[in-house]
Amino acid sequence: MPDYYDQNSCFIENLLDAGCDHEMIEKCKLLKKAQQIDSLIYVLSKHRNKLLDKLHQYHRQIDSLDYLLCKLKKDIE
Repeated sequence: MPDYYDQNSCFIENLLDAGCDHEMIEKCKLLKKAQQIDSLIYVLSKHRNKLLDKLHQYHRQIDSLDYLLCKLKKDIE
């Protein structure tokens, strides 16, 4: 029993660390319990792609700010 609990606990902790909400965690738990690993991989891959899209969006925003800051500093000089 402790082994299952530890594995399940680690699985949930990883999902939380990955930014999964309660609904997604429940879905992943059900898929894992039903041994639908291909479906679980698909769900987690979709979540990963969403996170990566956000990362790219933030990167573009930072690039825009860097450009603006550089331009403003040059204007001061």
